[in-house]
Amino acid sequence: MYSLLIILLVLVVFFPTLRSGYVIDDEDVKNVARHEPKNKWQKFYWQFKGYKYFDSQPEHLINLILHLMVCLLIYFAFGQDKVSFLTACLFAVNPAGTQGSIWLSGKGYTLTAIVMLLAWWLCPLFYLLTPFVALSGILAPFLFLKTSWWWVGLIPVVVIFMKYSPTQSHALKHRLNETAGIGNKISPIKAVIALKTLGYYFCLALFPIRLGIYHKYLYTYSLSEADNKYWEKIDRFFWIGLTVFLVLIYNYFFNYNQTVFGLFWFFIFIAPFLNLMSLGQAIGERYLYLAMIGVMYSLANMIMLIPDYSIRLVVFTSIFVYYLTRLQFHIPTYKNIEACVEYNMLNFPDMHAVWLWKGQLDRKNGSYFTALENWFKGWKIRKVDFRLNNNIAVMLTELGFLNDAEAFLKNAEENIIPEQRKIAMEYITKQREIIANERKRLNNQHIANKIIMPGRRS
Repeated sequence: MYSLLIILLVLVVFFPTLRSGYVIDDEDVKNVARHEPKNKWQKFYWQFKGYKYFDSQPEHLINLILHLMVCLLIYFAFGQDKVSFLTACLFAVNPAGTQGSIWLSGKGYTLTAIVMLLAWWLCPLFYLLTPFVALSGILAPFLFLKTSWWWVGLIPVVVIFMKYSPTQSHALKHRLNETAGIGNKISPIKAVIALKTLGYYFCLALFPIRLGIYHKYLYTYSLSEADNKYWEKIDRFFWIGLTVFLVLIYNYFFNYNQTVFGLFWFFIFIAPFLNLMSLGQAIGERYLYLAMIGVMYSLANMIMLIPDYSIRLVVFTSIFVYYLTRLQFHIPTYKNIEACVEYNMLNFPDMHAVWLWKGQLDRKNGSYFTALENWFKGWKIRKVDFRLNNNIAVMLTELGFLNDAEAFLKNAEENIIPEQRKIAMEYITKQREIIANERKRLNNQHIANKIIMPGRRS
């Protein structure tokens, strides 16, 4: 009965997502150059793995089914009881999970969740499949330390990861090489960053208030000394993260129960993304998809501890309705790339990167003055951003404001991230050549206009 209710819930709530289209990264997959699939099975496989997209409706149906499988596996893997049912329901509608449940480019994290739940429910050896899916499952063996499969936790997970996935290990090295500044270096101060990240993700899982492809929190960490000093300060998320960590450590050894297990699940699967070594975005909702199962399981256990049934029902219903309502407002984010940008701007209007993104989209659509306006909005928030200064310089050149363009280009050069100097200087050199050629063209035109052609004799 519970499993049928979960199926009905997911189908009804996520049916509107079948009208969703392609957003960031999805469009790149859609436009990737590939030969036509040999048959319908190859076409389906490409859609399933995200090699190439053809029709958004069946592709979003795949995501819906995968999310449904995760919700059902939560119910079966965690005991097929009221607690697991509440966990599945809360997780199903938590809007912080939409980068796994709706976003086509996030399905790798959904597949990893399926494998991890199968490992917990049926056999830990399913873990060996995770290197072919996503990085988030790498620490999974530690889950089994307090079970009869305790020896699985002694597996050297990094060795297993590297041995069974040369492609993934290459991708890991590539990510580390792309990371700027202190991002790919381990240092004592990173403990502060890790606890802040832990606290932020924990709050995001419980209270998904502001959502988006990009989050402002820690976004600029490692880009400059000033950014590092700003983000290394102690704030409320540090104290939340420290509290969660200490509560987990103490109770794991002295008062282990199912609520603590949920916290441990959360910690194990969010640990690779705590920015000890940056492996992508500082904050990415897709990184939370698998870890969030643990938070919802702890929350469900705490709800079930409420002795009075009426109060228990009110608490669960309030949280469920909040998640569901917030989800309904967030689903349109995935309608198309324009909607995705707009929703990110609504949630993080004080973040320079969303205005950069909006301007790039406007320029692509031919709205040059609107693009310039949005880049200036972003520039006012962060005047030292190389991309904004460079983009503004390019646009001002195209509009004929060459002196202003050179000023912004100079500012862009002064704010190059050291690790990106080579490629950044290629852009700047090219743009300066364009400005010089434009000055020469305008000068020649000015000279030509001064020439007085002799009149015809009668």
